[in-house]
Amino acid sequence: MKRFYPVFAASLSVSVAAALLLPPINAEQKFALQFKDKIAEKVAVKADDSTTKTGGATPVAVPTASRKLSDTIQFHMPGGDVLVGKMLAKQITVATEFGTLTIPTSQIRSFVPGLSSRPELLKEIEDLIAKLGSDDSAERDRAHKDLAALGDDDGHKVEGELRRNKGDANADRAKHISTLLSEFEKKQTAAEQLGEGVTQVWVREDTVVTTDFTVVGKISPTTFQINTQYGTLTVALAKIDHAVRAGQGREEFTKIVDVSGQHLMQRGYKKSTIQVQQGDQVSVTASGQITMSPWGSSTRSTPDGSNNWGQYQGFPAGCLVAKIGNNGKPFRVGSNLKFKAKKSGTIYFGIAMSSGQASSAFPGSYKVKTKVTPVKQ
Repeated sequence: MKRFYPVFAASLSVSVAAALLLPPINAEQKFALQFKDKIAEKVAVKADDSTTKTGGATPVAVPTASRKLSDTIQFHMPGGDVLVGKMLAKQITVATEFGTLTIPTSQIRSFVPGLSSRPELLKEIEDLIAKLGSDDSAERDRAHKDLAALGDDDGHKVEGELRRNKGDANADRAKHISTLLSEFEKKQTAAEQLGEGVTQVWVREDTVVTTDFTVVGKISPTTFQINTQYGTLTVALAKIDHAVRAGQGREEFTKIVDVSGQHLMQRGYKKSTIQVQQGDQVSVTASGQITMSPWGSSTRSTPDGSNNWGQYQGFPAGCLVAKIGNNGKPFRVGSNLKFKAKKSGTIYFGIAMSSGQASSAFPGSYKVKTKVTPVKQ
């Protein structure tokens, strides 16, 4: 198993430096060394290890050289919207089973609240998993479908919780879990082939990445005061999907997303892994076809769509649209669009379809290639 041995720069109750340099070691120094090694193992677990408390999280390799970071942090909310501002707190603490770390907020690169810090979401997942073993087959099927859609389009984020229950004594629950894990694996492989990358799995504990190390535990405080363009806001840890430091050497990137004929605006958009910041230059090109089955199996639409099949919210049926953030305003993409992002958030793609035909099947998909040129900091 690949292991990462990070260097700890945050304050500990004992001196790691003394433990490393002055033999023989005393009891306090021995504890510090054990703390360092245990945390290194904690954040370097395999993605498919269902026995760990991290629920199968994939570690992130971080550089050991510290550098000055931007004062601005992006708080990504579950709906895809992004709140940008400066944390007013000078430090946070992370309680672990090996001790408590005090970390200056100026040295935080990113953090992800764990499911234990998001009790409502954790309960929702646990309830759905419990329903996989229901005596009612319809309830089992609904729970299966809801778990597959929870978190993002491929549901991959719930994999850790499913693995906790793998091999359950309830035969129906075990069967559904096995099927879901297999479905996630296939969809994740397809996403990687499209250049969408690896989806972060939800874990129980909070994860904090600093300039020098990665640690998992319990973050305090559980609410943050954020200085934003809208004034000072209070953000609860339980309401954050993840937070990341702005301006960390962002580079131009290109990703390809497959938007199927089932991702109609009325049914639900395709949530991509493409995240933009306000001011980013975005270029989108789309190709492919979907079959407009209500008008005949030989009738097909391109990403530009056509008013001949009606409209939805002013967009021609079959047209590719997008929005930034789950609650963002939809805009036309078609087969080609260049624009400057007016807000920060995740890009969602959908297909317009006249309301009277939205319940029909539309085989096919659009291959959407998106190039993002980050705004200069």
